[in-house]
Amino acid sequence: MKDYKQIIDTMPLGLKKAVARQLYFHQGAARIISREELLQQVQLAPGCSSAEDRQMRIAIQQLRNQGFRICHREERVRDPQNGRLRVHFGYYLAKDDLEYQEFRVKYASYAETIRRTLKAMDMRAPVLEEDGSTLPADEVAVQEALF
Repeated sequence: MKDYKQIIDTMPLGLKKAVARQLYFHQGAARIISREELLQQVQLAPGCSSAEDRQMRIAIQQLRNQGFRICHREERVRDPQNGRLRVHFGYYLAKDDLEYQEFRVKYASYAETIRRTLKAMDMRAPVLEEDGSTLPADEVAVQEALF
């Protein structure tokens, strides 16, 4: 079985290869790279100077679909200067199966949350009010002046 380096070396030049190559240097949660820094590093690669965050995230999804165990972690930390919560988001390659399985549990929970939300929306579930009461879902209204 080929390892990540062998697979990356045979990829054609482009965004996906640039992302994979950067993540190769960030194996293990201890070596996480922030999303912003990853984009900056990817933009240094030939032909990727105009890469945008969304394009990079699509490349990450494509790599995951190829079997790359690209994990991410999101942390909310309070900014010491203004007291506001900031989200720190970063990526890394799982260094072993245990690390991947830990990530997998969290990642799979997103799918379950989305599934439940879609089911509720499909069924037009009642809307939960702040006081704990529920109201039936409103009929969809279209503002004709916009169309």
